[in-house]
Amino acid sequence: MAYLAWISGLALLAAVVLFFALNRYELRVRRRAEAGRAAAERVWSDGWFCARCARVYFARSGEDRGPALNLREFRVQVWEAGGYGDRVARHPTT
Repeated sequence: MAYLAWISGLALLAAVVLFFALNRYELRVRRRAEAGRAAAERVWSDGWFCARCARVYFARSGEDRGPALNLREFRVQVWEAGGYGDRVARHPTT
């Protein structure tokens, strides 16, 4: 009977440690995303999507951002402005 108590105690301890580790990881990911959110939203709000030609144009004429972009290129630009452009390769567009 004591053997089962030890196994249950270790399982409970492992569950608690796993819970706190995942919670800490999620907090770190959220902080990283929030740090670059303002810059990413700035680029996102400047973009204008034309459904007819499936391209993204930029609203501000004062800034030269080059030619119109397809959706993948626009997404890469937004994510890089936010500081998490390394995730683009892990989460490709379809």
